[in-house]
Amino acid sequence: MTALEREPAVGPRVYGPEEIAAAVERLAARIAADYCRKPLVLLGVLKGALCFTSDLARALAGQADGPSEIFVDYI
Repeated sequence: MTALEREPAVGPRVYGPEEIAAAVERLAARIAADYCRKPLVLLGVLKGALCFTSDLARALAGQADGPSEIFVDYI
C-alpha cells in the first residue's frame, strides 16, 4: 500500500473555508464596533494562532469604522 492509498491521518472536516471566513468576518465586525477609531492590539498565542490572527487583522483592516491602528504580537 502506498502513501496515497492510505486513509488520511486527519479526521473529518468540521467547518469549511467559507464557514470559517464568515465567522472571522462576524468577529471582526463586532471587534470593530467596540474599537471604533481606537487602537487595537491583537495578541495571538502561537502554535496555531498565526493564520487566524492574520485573517482577523485583514478583516479588521477592511472595516470602515474599525480600529484606528492594529498592532499584532504573538506570545
